[in-house]
Amino acid sequence: MNMIKRFLKISLFVFIAVVVLVVVGSKFTTTNKPLPAAEAAPSKAANQPKPNRIDTMLQVKSERSVKSQLKDPDSAKFGAFYVSTSGAGCGVVNAKNSFGGYSGEKRFVSDGKIAIIEDSDTSFKEAWKKFCAN
Repeated sequence: MNMIKRFLKISLFVFIAVVVLVVVGSKFTTTNKPLPAAEAAPSKAANQPKPNRIDTMLQVKSERSVKSQLKDPDSAKFGAFYVSTSGAGCGVVNAKNSFGGYSGEKRFVSDGKIAIIEDSDTSFKEAWKKFCAN
């Protein structure tokens, strides 16, 4: 009987030791958790060309050209901007009108020197379709 008690005590001790090792070990091992969506598969944006210095320069020049045509250039808030496959800068701007209120986002097309803003020129639709609608 004494031997059985000793066996049970040793078994209990071993069992507790194994449980402790499993718990502690699980904290230090990695699991095969699925990666977050951003890391798991490249997004469509990852397949797009990365902006480079030329694109940044075109954006700066395009924004400057757009501002030169606005009633309140300091109020300009630029939104999405991209360089089309034709090399034109295409984007949107929201600025204050002559009444002091924001007029809503207007699209623009620019080569960095001149810009055509939506509703400012009858040729805007043609320019947008030709240079920005990929």
